[in-house]
Amino acid sequence: MKSKYSIFCMFLLRGFIFLGTVFSLNSAELRLKDIARIEGVRENQITGYGIVVGLPGTGDSKTPFTSESMKNYLKNLGVEANLKPDQTRNIASVLITATIPTYSRKGDKLNVVVSSIGDAKSLEGGVLLQSPLKTAGDKTYAVASGVISFGGRQEQERGSSSRGNKKR
Repeated sequence: MKSKYSIFCMFLLRGFIFLGTVFSLNSAELRLKDIARIEGVRENQITGYGIVVGLPGTGDSKTPFTSESMKNYLKNLGVEANLKPDQTRNIASVLITATIPTYSRKGDKLNVVVSSIGDAKSLEGGVLLQSPLKTAGDKTYAVASGVISFGGRQEQERGSSSRGNKKR
């Protein structure tokens, strides 16, 4: 009787050891964050419209919505201006997009992408005026403003220059 009981205990012990080994190997390969998502937690896309000023003659030319936007902006500041579409070479209308990361907090800074929607040749050297960034539900989540900067390095070769993200 004792021998049958000892054999049973040996098999049971080996089974537990085997199962423990299998489960410990699998737990190292599978993380909960890889297979589960918390409901309602995700990145949020925000967008806005803005005006870039201070461009060295590379802004929009004869774009009516740029001159109208600038007139309205100045009017909100209490300044009456009569801009014509052909007087906008130093300003450009832009769309601004950004992504609010998951778990970001109030006051965190975001990187934004600024894209010309007129016929501006370049936004380099310009300053984005304060622009609200909203979700699809029209709620303002952020405000963007500041100097336009380009990533990457600048390269110059005998009279020509280029800017961009280049790998060597």
